[in-house]
Amino acid sequence: MSGSSSSLAAVLPGDVVAQGKAIIARLKLTFPANKFQHKVLPPRIDKIAWKELTTGAQPFIGRGFQRISRLKEEMGTFRGTANWIVLVAVRMPGKPEERYFGDAVGVGVLTLAPIAAAILHGWVAAPWGTALVTDIANVAADEWSDDSSIISVSVQIPIALTLNALLQNPGGASLFEEMAETWVLGGDGGITTTYNSDWENPNV
Repeated sequence: MSGSSSSLAAVLPGDVVAQGKAIIARLKLTFPANKFQHKVLPPRIDKIAWKELTTGAQPFIGRGFQRISRLKEEMGTFRGTANWIVLVAVRMPGKPEERYFGDAVGVGVLTLAPIAAAILHGWVAAPWGTALVTDIANVAADEWSDDSSIISVSVQIPIALTLNALLQNPGGASLFEEMAETWVLGGDGGITTTYNSDWENPNV
């Protein structure tokens, strides 16, 4: 295969994006942005990335997407649970005891993380369903953070993905008019074969 190309008219946020933003909005109700750092977590975290994420002395609230696990298969609809992770961290020099349990200056991570879990667990995340906290765990981050105490909160939210719904914008106009791919396959003797694949949006 010597090359391929795809053309898409536009891309608009779908339910997965909306869920991520809803989680952030929910957390900010209890952890205001003027007192807590709110960041989106990268897929992989190293020492450099962590220091960039947790600038300053404010406690850190991070949200990251993990996966969508399939629960049920229906014609035209993918039903499952979206799995998210929330990291709650306190970064400051000193003893781990101060970061976990707090001191005269600030609250410890073992106070903040259960609060985050409590406000997410049982939350009716409209229009998807009820959020479920499945795990609260200590994060061993010795390789990339030697001055932070971190607790992870794992959250599941139901989700259903339907192609026609994803390809419609809120105004009802077509998101995609068509999608097309062209594949050029190289053969023996310098002969190439071109394949075209077109899909027309049934909503147009």
